Amino acid sequence: MQLHKKFLLPFMALLLGFVAVSCAPPDDDDSSSAPSSEPTISSAAYDASTGDLTLNGSNLPTTNLDLSKLTVSVKGVSPAKSSALNGKAAKKGTHTKAKHIYTISDATVKAYFDKNGKAAAGGATQLYNLALAKDWVSSGKGKKKDTIAIKVSKVPTGPVIIGATYNAGTGKLVISGLNLPATVDKWDFTKLKFMAGSAKSTALSGHATASSNTSTGSDASSKA
Repeated sequence: MQLHKKFLLPFMALLLGFVAVSCAPPDDDDSSSAPSSEPTISSAAYDASTGDLTLNGSNLPTTNLDLSKLTVSVKGVSPAKSSALNGKAAKKGTHTKAKHIYTISDATVKAYFDKNGKAAAGGATQLYNLALAKDWVSSGKGKKKDTIAIKVSKVPTGPVIIGATYNAGTGKLVISGLNLPATVDKWDFTKLKFMAGSAKSTALSGHATASSNTSTGSDASSKA
């Protein structure tokens, strides 16, 4: 009997050790998970010379994003500067899973970007942002809300007109731009013309008078 125990105990110890090793959970270092297929935007850049907003990311669709769910804004300004991009931007070039480019055509939105970098001319706290609402890719896709900083480049240093709107009912011509004169009496109306195609053009001198400007400095609009 003692002989049996002599051989049996080491065998049982070996067997228990084998069971313990076999049943142990896998080492965390050896486990792997499938990469996420969720679309993301990692950075945004705006070129003021072209109006192009470039979005870099991963797993983006090759079709357009839902621009009604993408909002550009300038943080911390009054009155608020915030606008969704639907109807104000259009696809440029070919979309890839890593990059989308949209050209902003709306003069009011383009005037948000009045200084190079990540903040507007009003101060370091007036940050340019791109906000993503739920389902920003399409229904059920792009579930994660997010806010991306926009880096701006190539903002002109001199006065630039980026849009004009005429109201026939009031006779008001509203001119929007960057770095416009602080007072409307600085405009030289002999250098501004109304044009209808290539056949008709009329200088504003003698046909318009300065009315008011709604703001001054780098983001301004004037009325004539």
